Amino acid sequence: MQENLFYTQLHLTKLAHQATQETMNSILDKYSTFYAVQSSLYFPLILSNLFYYIIIFFLFPASYRINRIIRIVMGINIIRSL
Repeated sequence: MQENLFYTQLHLTKLAHQATQETMNSILDKYSTFYAVQSSLYFPLILSNLFYYIIIFFLFPASYRINRIIRIVMGINIIRSL
């Protein structure tokens, strides 16, 4: 069985509209499991992106014009991730 965002948002929603009381409990259990996993992974994924942005920010020297643009974009992403 697939447990991804599209399955959860599209397929389970259609099933919930057609569900009886017995199958609704199963659907709600799948929803809660998916969102529990998603919320537990949210912080580590955001933190890893923050480290990536910091590394890229310091990797490019500001001497070239294109590098300054890259550093500005990475700086904005660092601020946004905090």
